Amino acid sequence: MKKITFLFTFLITAMSYGQELIKDQDFSEGVASPGDCANFIGPLTAPKSWWRCGLVNVTGSELEYPIDRGPNVRQRITLKADTYYEVSFDIRSDVDGIAGGRGFITSFRGLSNVEVSIVSCFNIGSPENLMLNFTVPSADFTTTPVTHKFGFYSSTDQDVIINLIRPKGDETKAAQLVYLSNVSMSAELTWTGANSSDWATAANWEPEVVPTAVYNVTIPTGTANNPIISATTGAVANNITTNDVLTIASGGSLIVGGTSTGNVTYKANVNDTNWHLLSSPVEGVSYDGSWIANNLIDVTTSTNNNIGIATYDNTTDSAGSWIYATDSNNTGTFNTAQGYSIKRDATDSDIAFTGTLKVDDASSIPITANDIGGAAENRWSLIGNPFPSYIKVSDLLSLTSNATALEDNREAVYISNGTTYEALTTGYIHPGQGFFVNSNLANTSIAINQDMLSHQTNVTFYKSATSNVSIVLKLTDGNVYKSTEVNYIADKTTGLDPGFDIGTFSASSDSFSIFSHLVSDNKGVHFMRQALPLDYENQIVPIGVSAKANKEITFSAESMNLPSGIKVFLEDRVHNTFTRLDEANAAYKITLTEALDGVGRFYIHTTQSALSIDNVTLTGVSVFKANAATLRLIGLTQGKASLSLFNVLGKQVMNTSFEATASKDISLPKLAKGIYFVKVQTATGELSKKIILE
Repeated sequence: MKKITFLFTFLITAMSYGQELIKDQDFSEGVASPGDCANFIGPLTAPKSWWRCGLVNVTGSELEYPIDRGPNVRQRITLKADTYYEVSFDIRSDVDGIAGGRGFITSFRGLSNVEVSIVSCFNIGSPENLMLNFTVPSADFTTTPVTHKFGFYSSTDQDVIINLIRPKGDETKAAQLVYLSNVSMSAELTWTGANSSDWATAANWEPEVVPTAVYNVTIPTGTANNPIISATTGAVANNITTNDVLTIASGGSLIVGGTSTGNVTYKANVNDTNWHLLSSPVEGVSYDGSWIANNLIDVTTSTNNNIGIATYDNTTDSAGSWIYATDSNNTGTFNTAQGYSIKRDATDSDIAFTGTLKVDDASSIPITANDIGGAAENRWSLIGNPFPSYIKVSDLLSLTSNATALEDNREAVYISNGTTYEALTTGYIHPGQGFFVNSNLANTSIAINQDMLSHQTNVTFYKSATSNVSIVLKLTDGNVYKSTEVNYIADKTTGLDPGFDIGTFSASSDSFSIFSHLVSDNKGVHFMRQALPLDYENQIVPIGVSAKANKEITFSAESMNLPSGIKVFLEDRVHNTFTRLDEANAAYKITLTEALDGVGRFYIHTTQSALSIDNVTLTGVSVFKANAATLRLIGLTQGKASLSLFNVLGKQVMNTSFEATASKDISLPKLAKGIYFVKVQTATGELSKKIILE
């Protein structure tokens, strides 16, 4: 059992608490107590403000007590287990030095399992009705408010009623008045560092309790050890005063529910010389010459006097561009929630961000979409986590305003794993992590709110395990490995399922890649992840490849949780082959005679039967608008083909014959806007499709 000393302190000025458990200056009018004020009986409601018992006046922000009366104010409060609480209030009088000054008595109805040490402490009626009584010396009754403060320790969760009672004073001083104001109750902890620098060690705090979310935390200067929140610690506080001596190690996290005063240093572990997407997890951090030197930022990245700090610009071309800080202009401030690409010229040390904590929502993080010309648009914005805590990705994406702001084909956050970009729809975003999002509108914003924050450990690139039925199709040229994923989920469709069909990251060029197109309603979007219903036999997935000519490429597959008997085949429509890939060590290897950049040649089939080219006619063929003047046909086998176009009245407005290829563009004549029907015919079958020309 802890032995906590009952405290009372006389201060010259009033104490201020940011978000007290109970607050001052919110007194109910009239006699508002449920039941009998004197005997503490009767049913209880749960008022959110103080209510008054007895004859007492409200004078501005104060309660006015006649010296010969003994009224009280009370409030209901929930105490948390293993928590030290402090009660504070101001007293003044209308004259100095009231003779025989008394009060206040503090009463708790329902209080048990507390530890105090006080001369005057007694129970009334039952052990659960505890009264903490102390006498205010006559000299402390002055016309200037004096703050009185005392504390106690609760060892269990409990609901109580707190009462502040002013006993009757010297009735010969009946004309004099006493005033009560600034009533508050809070949980207070002070760092001592007596044991170590570890935030999570109770012996480093006074009293010896590791902070919980109810505590107001003060970290003074000059202690034996300054506090460090370790990589495995999720720290919390209500209000916090740091005095600029708090450090958070990379991987650690801190969530503050109230206010924060002073700077905090977050150390991001970047232990190589590669480019990394980062965001400052604290506010007000300047990157001047001193910061660049202290953090070993690369100052020799090019011959253009560029240094290793860059922002992303989506207005230049479809792949975007990087705007570098230079050695002649190396002073700036990291913007809140903006992402940066940062490169160091040394290893085995951290990047330190020192600034103030953000304790409110990041409610309007700007993101943009820019039309570069034609069908090529750059909708990518580089933003970042502005908090020294983890963001739950699913919470960020499920916020309605965020879902509206993000492009339907790419409702995900895109992070760099050092070699490629990965799309996350689950998992967590690390403190200090920068990431890309894809905007649905020219100018909009997304929000990262406090309720998305959490504590995590051992989170690196924020991937979480999945129990989905899935196929991961892998591609390698012997040096680089790429993959695309197909998930089979009960309630999904063969068309677009926002948040589950995730487009590829296109803000940088990639000459070697693999992706899929939608099975239905294909609009030419490249997907790194596609969700399909549990209809394995009737779905053929178009697979796209970007690779240079004369390159040997190898396909393989990893299937997870597929139903028994379902086989995975890769179709090559140029070589007219089907290769089973779900068996151990199975692979399909070819040498490209020409460069590939799109879909139409390769398809994934899931079936219980063996496949041959005789099983396939026009399955897997897609028709969509490449732009306003062009239709694109994907997946045709080589040979003669024709295309006819009809309006809604059935009138043929176009007819053309051509030599089919895996991907074929057909120029459209000048036609009125509206609905048209496409009919494609080959030697093996035909396909009809409705399109809309706008």
